Amino acid sequence: IAGATVSASVYSRLTAANGSYGQLAVVPGEHTVTASARGFRADSVSFVLTNGQTVMQNFALEPIPVLNNVSNQLSTESCVNGAPEPGEFVTILVSLRNTGSVATQDLIATLMTGGGIILPSPPQNYGAMSVNGPTVARPFMFRISPSVPCGSRVTMTIHLQDGPSDLGNLSIELQIGKQQIAF
Repeated sequence: IAGATVSASVYSRLTAANGSYGQLAVVPGEHTVTASARGFRADSVSFVLTNGQTVMQNFALEPIPVLNNVSNQLSTESCVNGAPEPGEFVTILVSLRNTGSVATQDLIATLMTGGGIILPSPPQNYGAMSVNGPTVARPFMFRISPSVPCGSRVTMTIHLQDGPSDLGNLSIELQIGKQQIAF
């Protein structure tokens, strides 16, 4: 894989067009070497090096879906003014697109509590999403915490799971309220 990053602690290299990364010189001791690239699951190996020791390590990165947040739309709110506000129940339509190298089979997106988000709705099923296919939108209902100051931001953290594959979290920031200056 060209352009993958191979790193050990503060040391790193980018792979060449043929996937090679040359020598990665590190000080003796315990190291974890990780290879990672966008659209692939990272792979790591740990070992202890002595002075003058050379280790040859090949990596095989597994292709994975990569989900991008294309857009967010406020579809319903309890106080109709076009902006989510502290203490308000809202529904945000979250649009995702798969730009990875493999399709999803059964993508489930779960909105997590935290970051100013409380009382999230049940998980949403995005299902099978083809590579570079159409955008898929699903509604997420939740309450903005009443303790969030008007004019600040909250973060929607959505956990992505495709069958047995954990695809990590997607974070979406939302502006809360419309801060106005009073004279």
